[in-house]
Amino acid sequence: MTEQRPTSWIEGLAQAGAETVQTLVRAIPEGVRRVLSDPELLRELMTALQEAADELLGELEALEADPYAFLFEEMICGTGVSLRLLIEREGDRLLADALEESLHEDLLGQAIVAVESVPYLSPAQRERLVAGLLALRSPGEHWTEPCDRLVLGLDGALWETAEAEGVATEHGHLLRHPTQLKVRGPNQLLTQRHGLKLDPHLERFLDRRLFDGKGHGLRHGRGGQGHRVYALLAASGLLGWLDHTLDTDLVSDLARRLDTWVERYVEALPTPA
Repeated sequence: MTEQRPTSWIEGLAQAGAETVQTLVRAIPEGVRRVLSDPELLRELMTALQEAADELLGELEALEADPYAFLFEEMICGTGVSLRLLIEREGDRLLADALEESLHEDLLGQAIVAVESVPYLSPAQRERLVAGLLALRSPGEHWTEPCDRLVLGLDGALWETAEAEGVATEHGHLLRHPTQLKVRGPNQLLTQRHGLKLDPHLERFLDRRLFDGKGHGLRHGRGGQGHRVYALLAASGLLGWLDHTLDTDLVSDLARRLDTWVERYVEALPTPA
């Protein structure tokens, strides 16, 4: 009988945990097993294990629902949880520091090669995205150039993808929508029902984080702050889009670098008194 494979990383973790518990139970000495045969003690133990499992499941579900889950799911579970907690505590500055260091020059070079090989991008779109990635190497004081090019470039790339995959017309009408709804912005392209069939985690990241209210302001040339954060968010989203389009593995590479960054950051934290 073929063993059923887990359908998600949470289910896989739960399955691995169950197998570990079974192994531990088999290793319990006979004397301890006799103690555990006490019904009252066993009930207390099972209650404690259930509470621990519920707490862990709650943490994993929160991690899964986070807008950054498309990065966390590729990271080592422990460092992914640590990064999420660090972002909650320290905000966009820490996230930008992590992404800026992890989007290393060789990873940007791989992304540039990938952009140049996407068949349906127009020359202008290709030029804009490549220029944005190059600008990340020396962004300047205000980060406006990489932000403008990458946010606008990724927006355009999503439209090009929608046309190439038969999701929308060149005039922005959703072909899968019963009334062929006219799309007003990139968020409507990201609906699973009528829009692009992206990885749900990437879709959530683009919809709720990159193209949020502030992201739209920067996309339209408004707003005097946030260019560094949104340039780096757009670069990360671009890697996810390239993985979707070309079946590359760029987000996994970024996640491995984030693992290393988080480990170094946590090791350098002061030891509590």
